[in-house]
Amino acid sequence: MYLAFHIPVFSLSCLHRCLPGPAALLSEEEQEKATLIAVNSAARRYQITPSLKSTQALARCPELQFYFQDLKTEKQFNTEIIGLLETFTPDLELTHPGTFLLDLNHSPAPHLPTPILQNLIQEARLHLDLPFQIGTHKTPDLAHLYALSPDTASTPRQLNSRPGFPSSLPLTALQDTPFSLPSLDTFHLWGVHTLGDFLTLPRTGLTERLGPAASCLHDILSGKTHRLLTLYQAPEYDQKHHHFDPPIENLEPILFIGKRLLQSLCHRLHSKHRAARALELSLSFENGATHMRTLTFPTPTLCQEVIHRTLATHLDSCLAPAPTVSLHLRLLPGPHQQAQSHLFEKVITDPHQFADTLQRVNAILGGGSSGHAPGLPTPPSTHRPDHQQRMPYRPERVSPPRMTSSFPTTHLPLMSYRPAHRVQVESRPVPFLGSSPPFPLRLLTGPYQGLIIDRRGPFLIDGDWWQGSWSLSQWDIKLTQGPLLQLTFIPPDSWTLTGAYQS
Repeated sequence: MYLAFHIPVFSLSCLHRCLPGPAALLSEEEQEKATLIAVNSAARRYQITPSLKSTQALARCPELQFYFQDLKTEKQFNTEIIGLLETFTPDLELTHPGTFLLDLNHSPAPHLPTPILQNLIQEARLHLDLPFQIGTHKTPDLAHLYALSPDTASTPRQLNSRPGFPSSLPLTALQDTPFSLPSLDTFHLWGVHTLGDFLTLPRTGLTERLGPAASCLHDILSGKTHRLLTLYQAPEYDQKHHHFDPPIENLEPILFIGKRLLQSLCHRLHSKHRAARALELSLSFENGATHMRTLTFPTPTLCQEVIHRTLATHLDSCLAPAPTVSLHLRLLPGPHQQAQSHLFEKVITDPHQFADTLQRVNAILGGGSSGHAPGLPTPPSTHRPDHQQRMPYRPERVSPPRMTSSFPTTHLPLMSYRPAHRVQVESRPVPFLGSSPPFPLRLLTGPYQGLIIDRRGPFLIDGDWWQGSWSLSQWDIKLTQGPLLQLTFIPPDSWTLTGAYQS
């Protein structure tokens, strides 16, 4: 199924928009000497046709408005229309100025274009201030012909009924289209004024008298030809840009426009059999500041909901220094990830949801500035007991470094207290050892209290002498009753009960 999106008199419609009054497009001359090159339907009611002089047209309709062609405005509307149509399918063709053909054969329901047609009409009326006509058919050229006539174009009232063949379309309406016929005066002499009249003529005679152009149109109307579309290829298929005029101050318009841009980008990547591994975001503000960030996905994806949720989560944690002027999005393409899970390996059910949760928690905790940022606990290259560092979450699988057993060691398992219990200890210094740690005698506070009847130590541990050095002294102690305990002295005067040995 093919869909044609047609804007009548595109060059004039871009300037006159949806205004009801008569209007005409003038040639590049002075208005008094200019010739009409295009008129809208309201002007035709006054018998105003192209090729008339401007003075003649004003004599027939004094309210006629004149415009000169503006290529910059046409290019702007052309870009907006392409962006809108790409949210439905990436397979589209720029058939003619103001006419776009969409291939719906790869859509979820190509045989049932009614939902697509409803959404397209609704979105076009919401975002485009232009008159438009839509035609659908099983061949692209017939869909184009259906869209040329208001009588056969699909409207909301005709969505559930098949529009009739465009037999009433006059041959003059084919001028300035790919179906234009030579020698229109000859057809008028024959009494042929519409496509229905044209189809009654024999194909062989048309070929002999008027050449291949007439026979090609006859084949199109008969449904004998089915050409391939010349698909539109965006110069930068992986990025989209939107300028806000006027600048916006809240978040909702950015998310709304961002969703439309991501739909187009996902369709483009899908047509190239790629997935998105990261999203590049760039915001420009009215005071000249910019915000740029690369949001990496746990696994390459084309799910619009996942990408949009990642964008929304990031924007929730951003503070704009001024109103937003422009939004630029780019999807970094990558191959689809293929991985085989191992039998005894526990994997994350939904890595995208897990990454989104980490991003939300990271936004709440301040992104690491407070020292409590979330991450993967990884033992650093040190002998410091119970020391770890949090590494940022990365989707790729990284094996943590294997650490050798710390000194001291014992054959009994140690149940560590986290956090360690701060205790008061009766101790005495060891004078003959100089700066050695004090000698523990009795536990005064904590879960275990009493006289120390046996001890092993001290085990001196230190490190990082080149940057903020640390030092610990550990003792294995035994009280009159209770388990074997591990006692740690932290200079200059702190004691902690760090664990109990299990017999």
